Amino acid sequence: MKKNKKQVSYMLNPEMDLKISKLAKDKNISQSELVRQILEIGFENTDYKKVSDKYDALLDRMQKMSDDMAAHFSKISFEIELLNQRINRLNNNIVRVNIFLEEFSLRLIPSKAEYVDMRNRIKIRHTELKNMATDGDA
Repeated sequence: MKKNKKQVSYMLNPEMDLKISKLAKDKNISQSELVRQILEIGFENTDYKKVSDKYDALLDRMQKMSDDMAAHFSKISFEIELLNQRINRLNNNIVRVNIFLEEFSLRLIPSKAEYVDMRNRIKIRHTELKNMATDGDA
């Protein structure tokens, strides 16, 4: 079986680079050869079952966090819906108060000819408000 070498680049912090330089100099080998040997030792000493278990545990934690976030957003969505319902009820109550005030103002305006236009405008607005209240637009 033919062994192919592959060029690999890596980034090290200055402290680690200094350690590798010293070790390579002590062993009288290149830094890249030292890194290759370190990687071989690392792979030989790796307990893949332990790594797999840690990965599975991490995956489980991430899934739980995802589920918790979904539940949290669901709760927030429900609370927003409740607030929207309260706002709609409040708006309907405001429309009802306006209807009451306009009916009350109609009683206060005299039925004389000079007030007919004002009374008609209030009646039109009154009808619009009633329609809003029944349509649920408010």
